[in-house]
Amino acid sequence: IQEVWLFDALYARTDKFVKWFTDNKHSRFIDLYTEHGGTKDETERLMADLKRKSVPFFFSKEKDATPDQLTKNHLIFLFSDNPHDVVMQNNNTFLNFLQTSQLNSFETQTANTKSPRQN
Repeated sequence: IQEVWLFDALYARTDKFVKWFTDNKHSRFIDLYTEHGGTKDETERLMADLKRKSVPFFFSKEKDATPDQLTKNHLIFLFSDNPHDVVMQNNNTFLNFLQTSQLNSFETQTANTKSPRQN
């Protein structure tokens, strides 16, 4: 697993995610959260804990995050003004994550490799 994207989904088991992104330094973890989706408190506790431990991370409002910031940072927290049920659809968020993903190189490699069915 190279990337984890949480769309207003950090409700619990935060220690599992911390272990994953700590053990996988070249991975990308994105936590998109909202005011009323039930994940704000857990996300803010995690960010406070990371600050206390001097672990660098990127924080921004979702609408202000640039593709360059999403590409260069590996531990990303984005606050969305959107309601919980539309965080994937509004602001092209899912598309932005795809376009700035480390998985782009995997897609290129896969496209250049013929499967047995193509022969």
